[in-house]
Amino acid sequence: MRSCRRTIGAFSAALATSAVAALALAGSALAANTNHLFTATNATTGNQVAVYTREPNGSLSGPTDYATGGIGTGAGLGSQNSVLVASGGKQLLVVNAGSNTVSAFEIEAGGVLRLENAAPSGGTDPTSITQHGNIVYVLNAGSRNISGLRLSSKLGVSPLPESTQPLNAKEEGAEQVQFNRGGTLLAVTEKTSSTIDTFGIGTGGKAGPVKTTEAPGYGPFASVFDNRGDLVVAGVGAGATPVDGVFTYGATSLGGLVQLGEFGNGQKGSCWIVQAYRGRFVYVANAGSGTITGYEINREGALSLLQPSGISATATHPLDLAVDDYGHYLYSLAGGSLVEWSIGPEGGLTQVTTTAPTGTFGLAAG
Repeated sequence: MRSCRRTIGAFSAALATSAVAALALAGSALAANTNHLFTATNATTGNQVAVYTREPNGSLSGPTDYATGGIGTGAGLGSQNSVLVASGGKQLLVVNAGSNTVSAFEIEAGGVLRLENAAPSGGTDPTSITQHGNIVYVLNAGSRNISGLRLSSKLGVSPLPESTQPLNAKEEGAEQVQFNRGGTLLAVTEKTSSTIDTFGIGTGGKAGPVKTTEAPGYGPFASVFDNRGDLVVAGVGAGATPVDGVFTYGATSLGGLVQLGEFGNGQKGSCWIVQAYRGRFVYVANAGSGTITGYEINREGALSLLQPSGISATATHPLDLAVDDYGHYLYSLAGGSLVEWSIGPEGGLTQVTTTAPTGTFGLAAG
């Protein structure tokens, strides 16, 4: 198998009388807990979060490193959301895959991190995190389960009793755990077994038993939930009729999934996926072909390529993706570097800068 919001902040006419005024407003709006990128070293000698800052001219400065209080595995995690901005940009969550913990930081002004605590992940080899309100779920790839945590402002995370649930018996290659927008459903994508697990969320945030949906013809890697509540999955072609691209699913009344659409892109190794412009666009990193594919989602949930070729941008082996809160910029860890593109009004990508090699894994933007 091949490896693998955008919100246009339109200034009013009065405020946009000059480029200087626009830049001043942008700078003040992004001065506190936004305008920063977070990625992790996953080092066996001590995991750290590397924080980059986007300067007014679009360049990236940094990083500044912060110890997580845990250790990594020293290798790529091959998952989405191993680093997650939570609580509306006020906290940061990071997996420590080598010590089986999750670290919580407070994000202070200027992107400064203050470690709140590190708590057990509820399993082994935690690789992905998702959050809704004060409930966090962790995908533990080693023990093949999901487990819940409670998130508290200033105090960090603590285990959620009786929340651990096993993945399906066939599961291989679990990549991501993801909450739906209402916090009532969890989805876990599993590339190697070509399956997607779902879990209903009940009283107190506890996950119910697993329901499994087969995904023949591709390996589900990463996912997002769109504005309609449909699951949008990036997948790597597999089996007799392989297709790389994006696949959409609707939730059934029983908490399972039904496939709605298949949207190929002609690329190889479609793995990571992010949303932009309030869900109007999605971008997929195609690690095998060294490209980024942009799609537009219409009101009915159908996707269309932004470029007929399926290529919105190129990068060396692009992996993790992130979009800033204002939706102006798309970022990728690609070929050992951190690459940045600006996002145009119609979803087009223009490369802004490439930062020196990072040696890090996981990516989140504030």
